[in-house]
Amino acid sequence: MKIDSIDVYLVQIPFAQSIDHHLKRRKASESIIIKLKTDRGIIGYGEGAPRNYVTGEKTDEVLMTSKSILEREPIPVINSVQDIQTYCNLLLTRYKLPAMTCAMELALFDCLGQTQGCNISEYFSPVVTYPLEYSAILPFVSFDKMETWLHLIKQYEFRSLKVKVGTSKDLEVLRKVRDCLGWEIDVRLDANRAWSYKEAVSRIQDLERFDISCVEEPLSSEYIQYLPQLSEQINTPLMLDESVYNIAHAKYYADCMDADKLLFNIKISKSGGLLKASKIFRYAQKHGIECQLGCNVGETNVLSAAGRIFARTHRLRYLEGSYGSFFMKDDIGTIPLNFSQKGWAVPLCDPGLGIEINENKLKQYSNLLKTQQIN
Repeated sequence: MKIDSIDVYLVQIPFAQSIDHHLKRRKASESIIIKLKTDRGIIGYGEGAPRNYVTGEKTDEVLMTSKSILEREPIPVINSVQDIQTYCNLLLTRYKLPAMTCAMELALFDCLGQTQGCNISEYFSPVVTYPLEYSAILPFVSFDKMETWLHLIKQYEFRSLKVKVGTSKDLEVLRKVRDCLGWEIDVRLDANRAWSYKEAVSRIQDLERFDISCVEEPLSSEYIQYLPQLSEQINTPLMLDESVYNIAHAKYYADCMDADKLLFNIKISKSGGLLKASKIFRYAQKHGIECQLGCNVGETNVLSAAGRIFARTHRLRYLEGSYGSFFMKDDIGTIPLNFSQKGWAVPLCDPGLGIEINENKLKQYSNLLKTQQIN
C-alpha cells in the first residue's frame, strides 16, 4: 500500500453550549484531521486532539511542525500493522507529538483495513461482545439546566455517570444527582486538577458519603506528586488522566500506588494512537489496574470510531465517547455515532474505521493547512 497524497486539516465545529472544566473552556471542537489517499484511490482518515494542558501540545505548534515532519519523514510502503507501528514509533519518538502521531496512525489503519477488506478491530483480536455500554457525563451546568440533564440521563437509563466537580456547589450537585437518579447508578467524579492536597483530602472525604466509585485527577499540577499520599488518606480509588499518557507514567504510578486504589483513563489521542493506548492497557491489566476509555470533548466521528474499536477489543470498566450529538452542532461523518437506550452502542464492522466522511462538511468546518503529493 503506497500513499499518494496527504491532506492536513484543522477542524473546528461549534458546540451546542460551552463545555467548561478547571483546565479549559471550549465553545468549539478543535482537532487535526489527516486524510491519506493510496495509489489505488483508497481514502483514509485519522484524527488527533492536541491538548496543551495534558501533553503540552499546542495546536498551532503541532500544525506548523506537522508540515515539516511530513516532508522530512515520508511515509513508507505500508503492508502490515508492524509497518504502521514502526513508522508511528519513529514519529512519536522524534517529535513528541502524540495527537499528530495518532491522526497519522488512524489514517494509515483506515487505509490498510480498507485495502485488506477488514475492520481495524480485527488487527486487535476482538474480545468484547456487543452491545458496548457507554457512561453518561454531567458537565458544569447551572442548577436550572441540571434538571434537564438529569432527566435525560434518567430517561436513557444509564447505569454509570461521571460528574464534573471542583466548585463550592459539589455537595449540592451530588445530593441532587442521588435524589434524582437514586443510589443504584454508579457515580464517579472528575475534578480536572481542581484542588490542593489538603483541599482534596477534605473535599473527597466529604463527597464519599454519596457512594462514589472513583475520583479523577483531583490534584492541581503543583501537587500531583502527592497523588500516592492522597490515595492513602481516602477510601475512594483515584483515576488518572492527564497524569498518565504514556507507558512511563503508567509504570511510575503502578509502582507507587495500590492497584485496587488506581485506575487509568486511556484516551487514544493523548497516547499517540491505538497501538500505544493498547500498550498502556496491557501493562495496566498485567498489574491489576482497571481502565476506562476516555474521550476528548469535541471528537468527530473519526476518534469516536477509533474509541469504539478500542472498546470492542479491550475489557474496560467504563466507556466514554460517542457524545457528538449531545455537545456538537454537527459532525463530519455521514452517519452520527450515537448510543441508544442504556448507553448501548452497536459494532462498526465495515472495512477500516467503519465510517464514511462527508467531504462537504469536512471543508465547511476546517482549514486545509497542507496538501502534499508523494512521488
